[in-house]
Amino acid sequence: MCTGNILLNISLTRSIPTSLYNKNSVSLICVPNPPIDSKQDSVKPVCMVIRVKTAEMAQELLKQLSDNKK
Repeated sequence: MCTGNILLNISLTRSIPTSLYNKNSVSLICVPNPPIDSKQDSVKPVCMVIRVKTAEMAQELLKQLSDNKK
């Protein structure tokens, strides 16, 4: 159902909160590597929102993220 690629350089662990952000977006809180802003603390968690076309795709993405957490 999902098509396309996302490149997000994070370790996907069970401790990373993931949830639906709205009907067609999934949010997760993580520490990006490399940092988004090199002038700020690189270990500060940030909220990432991944937007997809449909609510069904958002549900599938959330399921895939949850199923692949280590």
